[in-house]
Amino acid sequence: MPKAKKWSFNKANHKEVAEINIDIKCKEDLLKDNGSISSLQESLNKSIEEYLFKAIKCYPVNQKVDLLVIIKDGLTQKEKETVEKIIHYHFCYKLKEMNIFLKEQFRQWRINLFIGILFLILCLILGEILDKFSYVRVMKMVKESLLIIGWVALWEPVSFILFGWRIARRDKQYCKKLCNIPIEVVEKQYITQLLEINQ
Repeated sequence: MPKAKKWSFNKANHKEVAEINIDIKCKEDLLKDNGSISSLQESLNKSIEEYLFKAIKCYPVNQKVDLLVIIKDGLTQKEKETVEKIIHYHFCYKLKEMNIFLKEQFRQWRINLFIGILFLILCLILGEILDKFSYVRVMKMVKESLLIIGWVALWEPVSFILFGWRIARRDKQYCKKLCNIPIEVVEKQYITQLLEINQ
């Protein structure tokens, strides 16, 4: 499980750039625990994915954010680049998934809205017919029930189209941010030495 640290790698820009830190033992801690990984795009550990997504949502969308990966084991430059690729590729893949999901959601909710409107019109027509029998108490209750059901049928699609897409759009923006987040991979020993010097 990644750990948040208070160390700021980019001290010169700490006022302008926020920083998310993860502390891992080795490169393998970034990877999924099973052997079903089909590509680099799907290899990021679920707990780290959730941590990064939750952490970046603590900042405004337009806030500049850097990611500092503090790793215990020493890595070559190529391995450090691989760590960056694992994170970037994963969230770019997630962004594509999110775009497909949102398109499908909008398509589905448009269909639901159309069906809801037709159902409401049907309820209104039936209500007008039942209005001729309003002297019968049961018929009056049925008419009012149909009107309520008709409006309720519209509630979910209208709610998503007016409000729900904003949350989905915001999540998409944060996911896009993680696709291009600047990443610095640093050995824990180096961080420890710098901290000792600053004390």
